[in-house]
Amino acid sequence: MPKTPHAKIAVSLPQELLDRIEARRLARGETRSETIREAVERLLKQEQVREWEEMDRQAYLANPETPEDVALYEAIQRTYAAEMADEFPFEWDED
Repeated sequence: MPKTPHAKIAVSLPQELLDRIEARRLARGETRSETIREAVERLLKQEQVREWEEMDRQAYLANPETPEDVALYEAIQRTYAAEMADEFPFEWDED
C-alpha cells in the first residue's frame, strides 16, 4: 500500500498545552505527530457530526413527524424488542 504524502508544518502552542501533549504521547507510546494528528482528526470529525446533526434538525423542522410516523416507529420498536427477547432470553436476578 503506498504511503500517504505528509506535509511538515510549524505550529506555536502554549507550553502548558505542549506539556499535556507530551505526557499523553509518552503514556501511549506515540510520536508527537501521531498524537496531534489524532486530535485534529477527532476535532474535524466532531465538527462534521455537528454539521450533520444540524442538517438533520433542520430537516425535521421543515418536515415534522406526523402521528402516523410516530405510530409506525413505535410499532417497529415493539416488534424489534419482541424479536430480541426471543433471540436473547434472560432472567433478571432479583437478589
